[in-house]
Amino acid sequence: MTDPSGNLIEHFTDGGLFNQDSPAGVTQASDDSFYQWGRRCRWSKLNPPGGARNGVGDMLEQQVREQIQALEERRRQAMIERDMDFLEAIYSDDLTYSHSDGESDSKSSYLQGMRAGIWCYQHFDSHQERIRLVGGCAVMTGLIAMDVVIRDEPKLLSSRYISVWRESATGWQMMAWQSTRYARE
Repeated sequence: MTDPSGNLIEHFTDGGLFNQDSPAGVTQASDDSFYQWGRRCRWSKLNPPGGARNGVGDMLEQQVREQIQALEERRRQAMIERDMDFLEAIYSDDLTYSHSDGESDSKSSYLQGMRAGIWCYQHFDSHQERIRLVGGCAVMTGLIAMDVVIRDEPKLLSSRYISVWRESATGWQMMAWQSTRYARE
């Protein structure tokens, strides 16, 4: 139901009275305000995929980038600490984890290898990181140096990487990791 100016009247079914005696109000628009009796829209007029951006949309994108960066840092710390509960939750069930040696694991086989001590991560150092938002995904790229023990052999690995994060009902989860070794200069 709309008023004569075409504005949506929200309280038309819950018994709320809205007439000329009702005070006018203004609320700042946000992605959280673009839903009715349902789940929040992933993309809105403020943050359209591939469309024109505005200040609010840019701010929301920056918040997502910061959230992905924090999750990635927490994931790396969980790998060092062998926090399997966190890793189990942060990896999507359809994870593809491609190692710099060309081997690839599913979520199940990667976590099984972590539990078995195949990979014991000691330290990560990353730089030149970039996060791009594409559809409902965040794509992170960068350079990473890993101090890791692989099958009881200490290694210092320098890799270019790409990780893909997707928003799910439970929050952001990593669905893909791909790293490629390169020679450090």
